[in-house]
Amino acid sequence: MGEFGKLDLQKEVNPFFIYKRLLLNSPTVYFLYQIDYGFWYVMRKIHIRYPEIDVTGAVFGPRLSVELYQRGGNQWPQNVPIPVDLFCTPGMSGVTIDGAARMTAVPVKNAKLQNIIYPFRDNFELYVSGQNLVTPTDIDIMIIGFMVPVESQYQWEGSFNNG
Repeated sequence: MGEFGKLDLQKEVNPFFIYKRLLLNSPTVYFLYQIDYGFWYVMRKIHIRYPEIDVTGAVFGPRLSVELYQRGGNQWPQNVPIPVDLFCTPGMSGVTIDGAARMTAVPVKNAKLQNIIYPFRDNFELYVSGQNLVTPTDIDIMIIGFMVPVESQYQWEGSFNNG
């Protein structure tokens, strides 16, 4: 059945958010995060925000795309990069840059649920592509998920879990 099927282990699940602002300075930009030892990470949603219109009102270039890589399983969950606005908002939809060079706040409307599991000591890897000379200089990425303790690991042994 595995550890995710045991309800008594679900009591220690912790919501965990991973946020980064990436500088779009190369054809492919990497978002990397190492999963803590003793936890599995269940990625539920990805929220990405980047401007489509700058302060002068000029429209930026093509849509950005992302792809996920699961190094622990040595697999790509998709076979081509996915345009950001197909699976999450706000993406670039209606996001502009104000006079102080800040991105405007656009409310999150929806996101596609993912349910991708990363085992402990794995790296969460996301690749951003599609930028060119007229695309924005940075992108905000928020990963929403859960840290699930792997109680069979030695660091969870002790009196707090009757181990």
